[in-house]
Amino acid sequence: GGLRYNIFSILKMDTKEVLLHTPIIHSLLDKNGQHGAGSGFCELFLETLRAETNQKITFNCSDYIVIKDMSLGEIDDNYQKGGSLDLYLEDNKGNALIIENKIHAVDQNNQLIRYKNYNPKATLLYLTLNGTSPSQASVGNKLLLNEDYYCIIYRDTISNWLQKCANSVKSTSL
Repeated sequence: GGLRYNIFSILKMDTKEVLLHTPIIHSLLDKNGQHGAGSGFCELFLETLRAETNQKITFNCSDYIVIKDMSLGEIDDNYQKGGSLDLYLEDNKGNALIIENKIHAVDQNNQLIRYKNYNPKATLLYLTLNGTSPSQASVGNKLLLNEDYYCIIYRDTISNWLQKCANSVKSTSL
């Protein structure tokens, strides 16, 4: 019945997180994006996150930046610093979100630990297709699920968020 129809699969881009998924999420979260919704999509994203993680995530959607593929420099010998954040959002009060986008990619050694070390106060989100948890190599014994990081899912979190975005566009275009 068309429920599994996926234009990205047809274009052979359904697993291209760096070339497709991350740039799309970035463009929608960017208040200056071509979508013309200002910070509206960011507000809907935060609303969705708060509902699905049951957390009070503090973030000012009226004054923030969003950066794609943010370099943290070379990974050090102890794997405690460095790497590249898929998406980094920071508001004017220093509240931050880090999104690690994983579609069939393998976690790097201490990957989420390095990201948490970069900004310990940031809300760290691990985004996967089906809710896969990060590997032990990525979080070690340092990071705890639903305390230090949260798992979010394309089929739930991102799908719900995109539906809210589409509904907001429909309601404003009438």
